[in-house]
Amino acid sequence: MKRFIKLMLVIFLIFTFITGCSGNETSKSSSNSKKSSVAKPGNTVGNMANGGFVAVEGDWVYYISCEYDESFKITKSSIYKMKLDGSEKSKLFEESNVSINSINLAGGWIYFNSISMDETHKIEAGGIYKIKTDGKDKVKLSTAVSSYSYVLGEWVYYINMDKDQSSLEKIKTDGTGKTKISDVVKDYFSVSGDFIYYILSEDKNKDGISESTLCSIKTDGTGITRLTLNESVRPDIQVLGDWVYYGVNSTKVGPKDKEGDDHTRLYKIKVDGTGKVKLSEDYMGFVNIAGDWIYYSNMSDNLFLYKMKTDGSVKTKLNSKYSVEINVAGDWIYYMEKTSNGFKLYKLKQDGSGRTEIK
Repeated sequence: MKRFIKLMLVIFLIFTFITGCSGNETSKSSSNSKKSSVAKPGNTVGNMANGGFVAVEGDWVYYISCEYDESFKITKSSIYKMKLDGSEKSKLFEESNVSINSINLAGGWIYFNSISMDETHKIEAGGIYKIKTDGKDKVKLSTAVSSYSYVLGEWVYYINMDKDQSSLEKIKTDGTGKTKISDVVKDYFSVSGDFIYYILSEDKNKDGISESTLCSIKTDGTGITRLTLNESVRPDIQVLGDWVYYGVNSTKVGPKDKEGDDHTRLYKIKVDGTGKVKLSEDYMGFVNIAGDWIYYSNMSDNLFLYKMKTDGSVKTKLNSKYSVEINVAGDWIYYMEKTSNGFKLYKLKQDGSGRTEIK
């Protein structure tokens, strides 16, 4: 059966918004303090790990919406903004036959990725763009095909999928200074200070599970450090403060699961590779860590929406709906809900009340 990580990539690339260690290697070291001057991020790491289809700035929420044909090919992608209370909704931008992902907000601009696909969902072209928050002055920063990008300070970090071998690159927010950081970072990543955290895929173990290692690398491409060993680590990691949150795959089938996909239990480890803690026995996906809370789709309970504290306590069920691609903005949780008519964008308050469809 398909592994859970493949399910994530399908949702991320085909539905997208839906919504959209080699060289210089060192061992784990407590001297790796990961401290740096503070640069403002364009979105939260939790939202970016879930497609980055929602971002908030002040009283405004910016979000992506897509339209599909009967074969579920995207026919139109749009960027909207509205007040946190849902009022004053307006369309800022739309484009036909493309998917949009990774909204970032910085300096009065909205940054996003655009990917066009053919009828078989094969990628044809892409680019990294920005438009002003009033929808004017669209600017193309790069021709790179990217399903994941992150703005931090004056830099846009992204995975370049244009070539046979994907690579982690960065470009300044004005489109200059394009720099390749590493060929070993091929998937999701999380930037914190002067360090980038990512997953290095390695060989399969004796049980047939592809092992992968949680690593860090400096934003200049030097100083690779392994933080974990001999685990099948999922790539959608999140770094908050001194902790790295990550999932470890298991081939065990959960009691209510009928797909046979790999499952993930959530752990956290300090940025120096010490203090590993398992946070829950739940199998989970679409994890979003915001403030003191972890929001997640509980694969042990039909992908219903749950939350728990970042220490694993106070587990709370928020709905009884199939919920994926969890984004958080203000006091609201935005997510894609599976309905009889396909996936639709909903929001609910962080206590589980106020469920509302976003049309």
